[in-house]
Amino acid sequence: MFLNFLIPLCFLFSTPTADHAIYISVLEVDHKQLKVKVFMDNLEDAIQNDANSIEGYFLKKIDFKINEQPIQLSLEDIHEEEDSFWITFKVETPKIWKSFYLEAGYLMELFPDQTNVVKVLGDNPQFFSLTRLKPYCSFTN
Repeated sequence: MFLNFLIPLCFLFSTPTADHAIYISVLEVDHKQLKVKVFMDNLEDAIQNDANSIEGYFLKKIDFKINEQPIQLSLEDIHEEEDSFWITFKVETPKIWKSFYLEAGYLMELFPDQTNVVKVLGDNPQFFSLTRLKPYCSFTN
């Protein structure tokens, strides 16, 4: 069922638009990387209002914990793709995840309808939809 939702997202991000009325982002996380895909214009607005840099903005807006321990994000790469950016952070996580917590309320301060779709990669992939009312996700193994 979630794939029915995710497939149209791929088309949304692959079609360049001058102006858009949908506020959505994709975040993928695994044991070594946390990757965020955002529209360029949304990110530019957010940085102007809340931070001096892309890294500074996301460090303020993302809280990531594995096994109840904070995980540090380190900016690794920014890749432009049509009208969006893929922003990659290096993370070092334990091999075994007993618990997972991610708060990712970025862009929600500017866009009340912002949705951040989270995909946790691995042997048992997990999917979450974060909104202003619930900007976090978690699970335990």
